[in-house]
Amino acid sequence: MLLYTVVAVIHSVNSAALTANHRASCQYLQTLSFKFEIIILSEIWSYYIEFYGNILPGYTFHYVLHSSSSLGGIGMYIKSKYAQVVLNNYVFCSSINCQRENLWIEITHGEIKYTIGGTYRHPNGIVSEFCNNFERTLHKISQQNIPCIIAGDLNINLLKCNSDRHTDEYFLKKTC
Repeated sequence: MLLYTVVAVIHSVNSAALTANHRASCQYLQTLSFKFEIIILSEIWSYYIEFYGNILPGYTFHYVLHSSSSLGGIGMYIKSKYAQVVLNNYVFCSSINCQRENLWIEITHGEIKYTIGGTYRHPNGIVSEFCNNFERTLHKISQQNIPCIIAGDLNINLLKCNSDRHTDEYFLKKTC
């Protein structure tokens, strides 16, 4: 019999809501009877980095921004009690024209170790290119035999599964 230990309660949100309603969002987090161990934000935008770094005490804030635009980006709050190592070897498509951002962090607490991934794909990015790059990264991660949790904003409308070739490929591939 296998026993699994839940190491983290994770919350993922598009940060446009947090930026526009940061006071209400912080109040919401305060009213919960539990605290999220990890919070993943997509579309953090470079304008708000200083803001994000200061709103949640007790967490370490990691982020990756788009290399040629102030829009997009992915951020991750991880409770400070975890040992945290940024895994740059899993990042895919870091070219200047890359239209997605991703962040991979290994967290450790005692004997428990997880890989946490956050990814953002810009709406006008090429779905098939994203899936191919993401699949290669998932293959690398699977070889480590460490549990992995991935969250983010892929901007793929699954309702277009039968009408858009790229969405259909994404859906049928079940890679992403």
